[in-house]
Amino acid sequence: MKKYTAILLLFSFNTFGQASRTWVSGVGDDANPCSRTAPCKTFAGAISKTTAAGEVSVLDPGGYGAVTITKSITISGDGTSAGILASNVNGVIINAAATDKVVLRNISIEGLKTGLNGIRFLAGGELVVENCTINNFTQSGIAAEMTTGNAKILVSNTSILGFSNPSSIGLKLLPNSSTANLRVSVVGSRIQSVDTAIVAHENTNLSVMNSVVSSNLTGIKGNGSAKVLLQNSQIFNNGTALMSIGSSEISLSGSAMTNNTVGASADNLILSFGNNTIRNNPTSAPLGVVRLD
Repeated sequence: MKKYTAILLLFSFNTFGQASRTWVSGVGDDANPCSRTAPCKTFAGAISKTTAAGEVSVLDPGGYGAVTITKSITISGDGTSAGILASNVNGVIINAAATDKVVLRNISIEGLKTGLNGIRFLAGGELVVENCTINNFTQSGIAAEMTTGNAKILVSNTSILGFSNPSSIGLKLLPNSSTANLRVSVVGSRIQSVDTAIVAHENTNLSVMNSVVSSNLTGIKGNGSAKVLLQNSQIFNNGTALMSIGSSEISLSGSAMTNNTVGASADNLILSFGNNTIRNNPTSAPLGVVRLD
């Protein structure tokens, strides 16, 4: 009988020690099991009690602290004002396995003009940032800093706003020396008031669709062998709208590039598919034109 009791207790510990769905609340406590009726206080506390590929949900508005993620997880602030305040630190650090997927949904990540990076993606298989706001970081809104491996990033219905910090980047895609392969989609999003809205390095394939890039010193910059497509998007009121460095390529289709001090600056290729609105850019390198028949 004692043997069966021990087995039952062990099973119960494993079951209740981690759950597939956990909860946080502004009045929670990380000593709790993170259930809906006994929620945790922080995202970090809840993740430690959530199984891989599980979900952390938010019960009410509040700030739930910076967090490091090392496994597949979804953090969802659906229906609430869920926030992360990250003064002098990174808001979210992701250092997961190559097969892991991390989803951040409906979260406000605020750097208070001293935070480092809103989201720092060091390793993982896939990152989804959906319906989020990322504001006022000194380095990057989202920094993909993988050095090796393959990964995908989706940024959907998200705004990245800066405060005209002279070195800030909205979306930084790979370090200069990286050998990683990165595929990135930015959909229905806005990047504004940073030094450079998007920097795509090396082996990055980037698609920007139905999005706005405005009021930055530089709009979109391609480095190394990066490939960038801007489709059905607007890029306006920037210092330089598009910059192609090295062998990188930038293409525009169905987009508007207007009222930038410099339209295009190119070492290699910036291509227009002939269906764009390009006006009021006083200085610009010539664009290659590809006609669609």
